[in-house]
Amino acid sequence: MSDKKRFLYGLGWGIIGTALIMQLLTFAQEGPGKTLPPQPGEAAQDTVEVVKEKASAHGYELVKKGEKLYTQEEVAKLQQTAAEEAAKKAAAEQQQEMKTALIITEQSSATSIADALTKLGLVSSRNQFLTALAEQQLNQKLQIGTYVFVGKPELAEIITRITIKP
Repeated sequence: MSDKKRFLYGLGWGIIGTALIMQLLTFAQEGPGKTLPPQPGEAAQDTVEVVKEKASAHGYELVKKGEKLYTQEEVAKLQQTAAEEAAKKAAAEQQQEMKTALIITEQSSATSIADALTKLGLVSSRNQFLTALAEQQLNQKLQIGTYVFVGKPELAEIITRITIKP
């Protein structure tokens, strides 16, 4: 048993020694001026500016971690989306500020009022207005007067305003 043990110890030390010699030869062939890479805890010699210069010399660009990069197509899509949202917002603000007047006379019927509301853009469908009036049984409760609507009110608000005495 002791002969095998000595053999294995010798073999192990031989492998370790060979590895050390090979490592020394590799560093010796690299020439003077080459240094070992910094060990953990040591300060790196290159600053951010130096690394950026080296990267740009090779045609690369450094970007901070977590910074989002976009392709030209993505930028175009984002610009288009932003323009559409801005246009929608401007249209909505303009429509909210827009005042619309509706005049109901003695000769006005529910159908003529529905047509007028549709032309003014306050109601999307004439039939929708007439159906809502009929469901609430308010066809005969329409009040004479001038009604001013700001923006585009809901159908229920329009019906409430023109059926209650001013």
